[in-house]
Amino acid sequence: MSINVQHSPPSRHSQQKAELEENLRWQTKNEAWCYYSPIDKNTARCQVCDKNVLHSSTTSNLFKHLKTKHPESHSELEKRQAAAKAQSPAPPTVRQKTLHESLQKSQSQRAREITLSLAKMIVKDLQPISMVEDLGFRHFMKVVDPRYQIPSRKSMMAGEIPKLYEQTQKTVKDSIQSASSLVLTTDMWTARTTESYLTVSGHFIDKNWKMQSCNLATIHVAVQHIADNIAELLTKITDEWGTTNKIHAVVTSGATAVRKTCWKHIPCFSHTLNLIVKDSIKACTSLESSLDKCSAIVRFFHHSTRATDKLKEVQNQLNLPQHKLIQAVDTRWNSVLYMIDRLYEQQEAIRTALCLLGRNNMCLSGEEWSHIKQAIDVLRPFEEATKEVSAEQYVTVSKVIPLVSLLQQATTSAAQSNSLASQLEAQCKRRFQNIEHYHTLAASTFLDIRFKNIVFCDSTNVEMIKSRLITEMQALPCAETPSTRHEAAFDSWVVAFQSNCTANTDAYIEIRRYMEEKVIPRSEDPLIWWEKNETTFPLLNKVAKKYLGTFAISVPAERLFSKSSTVGNPLCRGRRAAAVFLGATSWQAEKMVPTAQQSVLDQGGVPTYAGRGRSRDGAALQSCGLPSALNGRPIGTGLRPRPISLTRKSASLQWTSRSRGGRSLS
Repeated sequence: MSINVQHSPPSRHSQQKAELEENLRWQTKNEAWCYYSPIDKNTARCQVCDKNVLHSSTTSNLFKHLKTKHPESHSELEKRQAAAKAQSPAPPTVRQKTLHESLQKSQSQRAREITLSLAKMIVKDLQPISMVEDLGFRHFMKVVDPRYQIPSRKSMMAGEIPKLYEQTQKTVKDSIQSASSLVLTTDMWTARTTESYLTVSGHFIDKNWKMQSCNLATIHVAVQHIADNIAELLTKITDEWGTTNKIHAVVTSGATAVRKTCWKHIPCFSHTLNLIVKDSIKACTSLESSLDKCSAIVRFFHHSTRATDKLKEVQNQLNLPQHKLIQAVDTRWNSVLYMIDRLYEQQEAIRTALCLLGRNNMCLSGEEWSHIKQAIDVLRPFEEATKEVSAEQYVTVSKVIPLVSLLQQATTSAAQSNSLASQLEAQCKRRFQNIEHYHTLAASTFLDIRFKNIVFCDSTNVEMIKSRLITEMQALPCAETPSTRHEAAFDSWVVAFQSNCTANTDAYIEIRRYMEEKVIPRSEDPLIWWEKNETTFPLLNKVAKKYLGTFAISVPAERLFSKSSTVGNPLCRGRRAAAVFLGATSWQAEKMVPTAQQSVLDQGGVPTYAGRGRSRDGAALQSCGLPSALNGRPIGTGLRPRPISLTRKSASLQWTSRSRGGRSLS
C-alpha cells in the first residue's frame, strides 16, 4: 500500500524571510549598508535621517543619498572602502581572448620564422623598410597566411633589423678571429648624395678550406682624401675588428695610402689591365678616330626613335639578331670592346639603316672596319683574363702570373701586323716587369697544385720561392698534441734521441714532398686538394692558406657600390652602413652552389650560378672589366685542359710554359 505525500508550496512569509536573509548576506559585502537598514527588497531606511531610500538591489542611490544629504558620512564611507580595498587584493580580471590573440599564440613559432625571413629578405635585397606598409605586399602576405600579422615599419627598425645586425656581426667576428690571416680589398666611392664612403672587405680561407668574404665597414669619409687620413681610417677599422695583426695584404688600385701602414700592398690586376688597354688605345691615333665614329653612330641610334625603328626593320630583313647597340664608357675599357664587337656584328644592318636615313657620312670605311676587327681580336684575351680573375669564391691570385705570360704571348704574336697589339705588348712589359719576383703572387702560383713551378719562365725564381717558404714554415709554432703523463714521458724520450729531426728538416721534407705531387686538372679546385692533403703537409698547408686566400683584384669592395646605390638617399649614414653590411654579409652563409666549375675560356658565355634573374653585381663587375648584363656571378675556377692555339683567328689563351719548351700544362 503506497502513501502519496503532497508537499505544500512555501508560504509568502517564508519567501520574504529568505529574501531578507539573502539581502543581508549581500549587504555585508558593501560598506554602504553600514548607514542603512533594509525594509524590503527594494527599500532601505537611512540611519542618519530616518528617510526611506529606493535602491533596487543596488547601492547607487544609497551612495547618492549620502553624498547629497550627508557629505561627512559620504567621506567617511570612501575612507572605509579604500581601507578595505588595501587589505584584500583585487581578484585578477579574466576576459575572453580575441580571435587574433588565440591564432597568434598558436602560430607564435611560425610567426617568428616569417618575421625573421622577412627581415633577411629586406637586408639581402636592400629593400626599403616601408615595403611592409605597401598595399601590394600586405595583400600578398594575406594570401600566403591570413593569420600572420605583418610587423610595422617601426618594429622592424627597432627590433628585427638591429637583432639581425648583431647576430651577423657576431658570426662574422667569430669567423675572422678563427682565421690565421686576412686580406683586405678596399676602395672609395661617392653616393648620390655627393658623400664619399670608404668600403673595406675582408677575405680568408676558413678551417674547412672555403673562401670566405665579408664586409668589414662602409663608413662616411668626412676628412680630406689624403694618404695619411685613409691609412688612419683603415687602421681604425681593423682595430675595431681586432684583426690589425692578422692582415696579410691589402688589394687596392692605388698604393699611396697602404704604404702609410705596415701592410703589404697588392695592385688590383683588373685595374692594371684597364690602364694598359686605355693607354694603348690613346697611343693609336687611327684607331681612336675610328672609335670616335663608332661612338657617334651608337649615340645617333640611341637618341633617335626613328633611327632605332629603322635599324630593327633592317635587322628583320637581313635575318640578324635584334641586338641593341652598346655605348662605350670612358672609365671601363671593356665597354669599348663590347661596343665595337656589337657594331661589327651589325655592320651590314647599320650601313643599310644609315643610308636609308640619309646619314651616309657616318658610315665607316672598309679600312676602319678592318682596324675594328683587329682591335676585337687583340682585346679579347684581355677580357677573358679579366673574367678569369673576377671570381669571389675561388682562388684567383695564383692565375695572375700565368695570365700575364699568356697576354704577353698573345700581344707579341700579333704585334707585327697590328699597331694596337704592339702598344699592348709595350705596356704589358712596362707594367708587368719582373712580376715573377713579386713574392706574394709567385708564392700563390707555386702553392696552387694546378700550376706549381711549371708556369715560371725563370727557374731561379722558383728556388727563391722555395727558400722563402721554408723560412716561413720554420718560423711557425709547433703544434702540441694532447697526451697523457706516460705518453708525454715517451715523447720527451723520443725527442731526446731524435735531435736530427727538427723543424728545419720538416720544412725541407714537406717542400720536397710537395714537388713530387702531380698537378691536378685546371678544372679542379686547389682548395679541395689542400683539404684532402692537410695532414700530409702540416706546415706547408698553413702557408698555403695564407697565400691562396689572397685576392687578385679589388672587385669585392667595388661590388658593394652597386648595392649601396640602391639604398635610398634619405637613409642616414649609420643605417646605410648597417644596410650595406647586412646586404653584403648575411648571404655568405647561404651562398648558391655553382652548377659546374667551368672556365670562361671554354664557353661562349659567362658561367652562371644555379639562380635565376640578373646578378645585382653586374654594375660593379662592369667597372672592373665585366659586362653589366650578366645572368649570374662569374665562376672562373680554372682553365679546362684542351689544346688551344693563340692566333689572330683565335683569341683564346693557350696555357703553356716557356721554361718547359712550350709543353701544355694539361
